[in-house]
Order: sequence, then C-alpha cells, then structure tokens
Amino acid sequence: MQPYKWYWRIEPGISFACPITFDPFVYMSHNKKRYAYAIALQEVGSTVRSLYRAVSDYKDNLHISSSRYWTALINPSWAPFPIRWLLRLAPYRDINGDEWNLCHFWNNFELADLDFLRQDDHRHMMAHLDKLGGFYSERWGDASVRSFAATLLLKPEEIHYFGDDICYCHGDFCSPGINLLGEKDSCPIVREVEEKEKKGVFNEMCLDRFRRANVM
Repeated sequence: MQPYKWYWRIEPGISFACPITFDPFVYMSHNKKRYAYAIALQEVGSTVRSLYRAVSDYKDNLHISSSRYWTALINPSWAPFPIRWLLRLAPYRDINGDEWNLCHFWNNFELADLDFLRQDDHRHMMAHLDKLGGFYSERWGDASVRSFAATLLLKPEEIHYFGDDICYCHGDFCSPGINLLGEKDSCPIVREVEEKEKKGVFNEMCLDRFRRANVM
C-alpha cells in the first residue's frame, strides 16, 4: 500500500443510485480533505460498552483538545455534581459523567488519505486500543474506532460529508444526495429522496449533529 495516497472502501452489494459526475479523490485533494463519509448512524451500544471511556481517557491523558466533531459525539450530563461523580463510575461514561451518543461515520463508505492512517498519532492510538482488548472481549467495530480517530486527530475542516453529492445505498440505507435533485430525469431515486426530504425522513440525529459540526 505504500505507493498509494488514497483509499476508498467499497463493499459487495452496495449501489450508487445516481451517476457520480466528479472525481471524489480530486475533490478531496483540492479541498485538503483527509477523511470522508456518506452515512452517519448510531452504533449498537451493547458491542462497545467500554470504548468511549477508553478513548476519552486516552484523549485526556494526551491532553487532546475537543473539536467540534468530538463535541457532536457527546451527550453531556446535566446531573448535579454528586450524581455526576457516581455516573462517571459507569464503564460507558467518561470522567465527567458524560456519555457517547453512539453516533459514528458508517465506514462501509469512506474515503481516506492513507497518510492519515499511517501517521504516528493514529498508529499510537490504534496500538493503545488494541492492548486494551476491547476488539476481542466486546466487539469494538472499525467504524466507531475510525470515527473516534478522525474526530480526535483531524481538524474539522479535514472531514467531509459526501452524502449530499453521491447517492450511495447499502441495504435499506441511502445517503440523501440532495444536491442531485436537479438530476431527477437521469436518477429516478431522487424523486423519492425529494419527497422524503420534504417529510423530514432524512432529518436524522447523527447526521444533523455532524452537519452542524461541519459548518460552525
């Protein structure tokens, strides 16, 4: 992989409901993006009970500041101090009693700068999580781990959402592709997308949080 700069994960059985009329790699290179996604969902909480605490402790120990995307991942606790002190004892909460809302970038569609995955801070974080054993004792998924790595180690402006420009489908999930609505004649699914947009079907919590983090 050393000769390669970019990576695009494409899985069997996925589809692109509309033609892709631009080169995503060129877009990312020209706009200094290093990681991109198309769908954001919530993780299955029972498979990652201790992941957030592990990542949060790692972040605190290395004094990594909170980015807008990191903040978008967190549900802050509004409990009074004595209760917060008790909440922090739970394995799925951080030292402040806050918890992860389980939002993450669904990485069956992801584009990434391979130099990001190769850089020392990313390698160090992955080695640390590997030593904790949660990949084996729970089921820490690559999507959630990659999401935490991107939100901790990249600048918010280096993360890009392609779901408005690429209508990507994986099973029952499709990115909205709202910028393709003018291409209804050549892309039939956008008629359905347009109606769902009007009804607020795509007003999904995780994507809304990430959109706000991207424009702040």
